[in-house]
Amino acid sequence: MFLLYSIDNNNFRLIAQAIDSSGNKLWQPNGNILVDTFAKSSTSSFCEDGLGGAYYSWLSRHNNVKAFHLGHVNSIGGIMNADIVISDVSNL
Repeated sequence: MFLLYSIDNNNFRLIAQAIDSSGNKLWQPNGNILVDTFAKSSTSSFCEDGLGGAYYSWLSRHNNVKAFHLGHVNSIGGIMNADIVISDVSNL
């Protein structure tokens, strides 16, 4: 199971934690930082990949530019693909 949460102060942080069936944390005590950027974010999501890891996505806003991003984390919390820009949605 995964827990995903974000902090959006002066910058945006997306943090995840893997939890086993007994409720034990499997990654860093405070979770693994997946995204740490100065852009603002309005939404994020997380989906298990079937191999113990997960895909995560978020929508960023910076200087009136909006973009969808995608990343992948493996079963031990290693970031495989940190920031793939799916599409620029500035004109939406």
